[in-house]
Amino acid sequence: MLLRFPEASFHELRRSFRPAVFLRDLKALVPSVERADLWPGGSGVRAQAVRPDGVPVDDFLLVEGPRSLHVLNAPSPAATSGLAIAEELLRRIPPNPP
Repeated sequence: MLLRFPEASFHELRRSFRPAVFLRDLKALVPSVERADLWPGGSGVRAQAVRPDGVPVDDFLLVEGPRSLHVLNAPSPAATSGLAIAEELLRRIPPNPP
């Protein structure tokens, strides 16, 4: 990812270490947020599935096995679309598994 998207990677690193940059970007989403609203904490890990050719998978990636169903990619909107994803997973699971 770093080699394929160096500018975005650099920006993410800079934002991680520069609170002012993080605050500026956050204000684009939440204009009322102030520096006093933020406090140091650990960073999360955002898993990102990447195809063999290096292109990121942009959507949910569901892979079915004979007796399994895997969610391999859940981009940021996962929380807001969690119920829709659950419905899709339930649709793919047989009512009476063998």
